[in-house]
Parts: sequence; structure tokens; C-alpha cells
Amino acid sequence: METIKISNIQYYRMRIERGESIVAELKKFMLDKKPGSVTFIVEAGGGFTDVKCAFSVGGYKTAELPDAPYINYDLPGPHEISGTTGNIVWHPEKPNEPMVHIHTTLGSNKPETYVAHLHEAKVMATAELLLITSDEKVVRKHDKKLNLWLLDLPSTTASTTGTENTNKNNTPWSIVIPMGIIIAGLMAAIVFLLWRKEKKEK
Repeated sequence: METIKISNIQYYRMRIERGESIVAELKKFMLDKKPGSVTFIVEAGGGFTDVKCAFSVGGYKTAELPDAPYINYDLPGPHEISGTTGNIVWHPEKPNEPMVHIHTTLGSNKPETYVAHLHEAKVMATAELLLITSDEKVVRKHDKKLNLWLLDLPSTTASTTGTENTNKNNTPWSIVIPMGIIIAGLMAAIVFLLWRKEKKEK
């Protein structure tokens, strides 16, 4: 597991208009506000058209999976938005390139529901979003095994180790313990000298 603590959280509301690309508008927001990262949810909307989506399967292209790491498909629409969430972070090597990651659940005028990774979609009537930004810059890294771009976060093991090696005042135990031993030794020496002095006086 990998985690990062975020701070200076800010909230924004966005409305994307008919015919606009949800991906393009989210990238514009990222480039305009320059946050460390963004988490967002589509709270309400009139739906999507021209949907390009996929199943994220990972791996590399084969005869069975020619589009790996995805299985891509198009949904012309219209589709009602049931739930759409995602995040936006930065490309590790291209400073001004936001990387938008969206998952969506869509319904149609047929008894069908689609759940997928969203590559692209046009807003059918409107889309109302809540965006949450934070200061800590987050980038993605390419996982060679999965052939997917994953969040690049500090290892929890390292974080846990750092926590275990500090006390409540955030002072490393490697300092506290030796200092404690030295102080205890000095106190023992003082007690011994006082005892010896008292014995000689008697």
C-alpha cells in the first residue's frame, strides 16, 4: 500500500456545458488552478454522448487483447450519468500535462447499464461537478508489469517505520534512548558519589 497525507483542501463547483468535452474541461481547470491533485465527482447532469470507454485489464498487446492495457469500445449515446468520479494528477516528465482518470456508470434508454474507464465523452445537456483540490503534488508512474500509469505515492512501509521510530514529540527513538541511558548513568554516578562521601564522613 502507498499513501500520502494531503493538506490545504479547497472545494470548487464546475458546470460543463452542452457539447464540451469533460476531459478537456477538467484539464483546463488543472492548468488554471495548478493544484497538487484533484478529486472530483459528477453530482448531476444531463448525460454523455460520443463516449469512448474501456475495461482496464492491464498487460501488453496480444492477438487476444489488441488494445491492451484496455478493451476499448464506443457508446454513441445518449447516456444518462448515474455516477462519475475520478482524479487529476500530473505527468511525471511533462510538467504541464494533467493526467485525468475517470470511471463512470451510464444508463441508456434500453434496460442496460455500462460501467467503465472513461477515455472521452461530450456533455449532452450539462454536467455539474464538485472538485476537491490539495497542495501536495501527485504524479503517476508507469508500472511495467501492468502497463498502466499508477499513482506514485510514498510506501506505507517507509511511513510506518518512520512513525515507529519517533515518540509523541516526533523525536527519533535513536536519540531518545541513548540520551535516557546517559542521564540514567549520570544519576547513578551522582548517587554513588554521594553515598561514598557520606560513608567517608562517618
